[in-house]
Amino acid sequence: LTKKKNHQGLVAMLSPVTYHTMEKVMKDVVDTKGFMVILDNVTDVRNIGAIARSAYYFGASALVLSGNFSGQINEDTVKTSAGAILQIPICRTGSLLSVIADLQNQGIMTYATDVKGKIQPFEADYQHPTAIIMGAEEKGLHYKVLESADETIKIAGSGNFDSLNVSVA
Repeated sequence: LTKKKNHQGLVAMLSPVTYHTMEKVMKDVVDTKGFMVILDNVTDVRNIGAIARSAYYFGASALVLSGNFSGQINEDTVKTSAGAILQIPICRTGSLLSVIADLQNQGIMTYATDVKGKIQPFEADYQHPTAIIMGAEEKGLHYKVLESADETIKIAGSGNFDSLNVSVA
């Protein structure tokens, strides 16, 4: 990083985004009757970028990265998002179970995605403030998250795969 410059012993690493608090993004979703996308332990920065692009395109109020193993926002994330990740409010949070309880206490409907979900996306009621929760690429969502959410959503397909890539879903 510093071979060509006189760094005088100092290097600073800055985040490409400003993180918002969970309280702020919840308030924004409630005030606008909008929606947020929550990614639980999604590690692939390109998936995060693609999801940020779609979330921004469809008017999401925020993107929430949950879990200790969530991917970092870096130049690949920004590039894959076509810069959308710099336009949508981002929040990082720890325990998804406590976040779900907080969302529900604020009147935000929580939809967890799962291959065994009960309803299709078009059957969900988006007239209320909404949180769409998506799980990690390999493991999906923890069963306690699926039990805590208001409803589970599946995307049915006809191919030989049982699910889509998280960024496509």
